[in-house]
Amino acid sequence: MKANGEYIILKCEVGRTASGIILDATKNKGRIISKGEATSNRLDVGEEVIFINGTSFAHEGEEYVAVHRSDILAILG
Repeated sequence: MKANGEYIILKCEVGRTASGIILDATKNKGRIISKGEATSNRLDVGEEVIFINGTSFAHEGEEYVAVHRSDILAILG
């Protein structure tokens, strides 16, 4: 799967408690798996980022989020 233009595709790990409750702190965090040719060179595949305003979608049974490059708020170290 390849992102187009200024978009980035993220694989998000959803944090859950032992009883299955989703933790809000992890819902806008993901790892870059693909980035379009017009995205910043400061963003690399494999980096973990915090984002806003993504579009969730499924591909081959996996959940992903597509975000515009301007919706990346931070790169986690």
